[in-house]
Amino acid sequence: METNSEYQSRMDGYRNENLAKDKPFEEMFKELLDEVEVFYIRESKRFTITEDKHRCYFMDFYIPYYNIDIEIDGKPHEVSEKQKGIDKTKTRYLKNQKDILTVRVPNDKVEEMYKSRAIDWNVVFQDITQEELRDRDYSFVAKTKSWKKEFSKCGIDTERPIFFYFYGTDHFYRYDNILELRRSLHLKCGEIIDYIDYEFKSGLAQYFISWDEESLKNRVKVWKKKYKK
Repeated sequence: METNSEYQSRMDGYRNENLAKDKPFEEMFKELLDEVEVFYIRESKRFTITEDKHRCYFMDFYIPYYNIDIEIDGKPHEVSEKQKGIDKTKTRYLKNQKDILTVRVPNDKVEEMYKSRAIDWNVVFQDITQEELRDRDYSFVAKTKSWKKEFSKCGIDTERPIFFYFYGTDHFYRYDNILELRRSLHLKCGEIIDYIDYEFKSGLAQYFISWDEESLKNRVKVWKKKYKK
């Protein structure tokens, strides 16, 4: 019987295969997200392992800030009854088990946005009500009180701009403060503190965080030259 670690390793393989596939409309949407500096994770996986069944779902573009999955859908998602059933199960699972909302954007809408070089968020979020988005903002406001207290205990200035690099997108991001960064990354406060100006001594790093933008760019440049030749 397959162990949990073996299963997770196999899922990592599937994720890499998905990323390697030629998906022109996803690449278009990726470019648009990069232009507006929205942090996302491509082919992010969410799974549970039960005694009798393994479940794993990959998300085209996971946006941690709102805990939303953006799916870029081609014709099979519109005409295949089997695919429609899979999509419904995935949407229900992500919402009920992970509190992740799913939105679906057809290829033709992505192409329209790409031609205009602008994301129409009304189109992207058309499956989500304003109440649902507002509830997530309210939840964030409530959580920031405890986050602010935790950062303050460690002497962290919660009003200072902070900068972040993610290897998965090869992109630099600027946040008005560490609380916004905490919401966008969905990392624990302690993990973020540990990452700030940390000098990675391996090629396995995903996140780089710094109070200084130029320092961050220099560190990433050195790291890439050493580990990502």
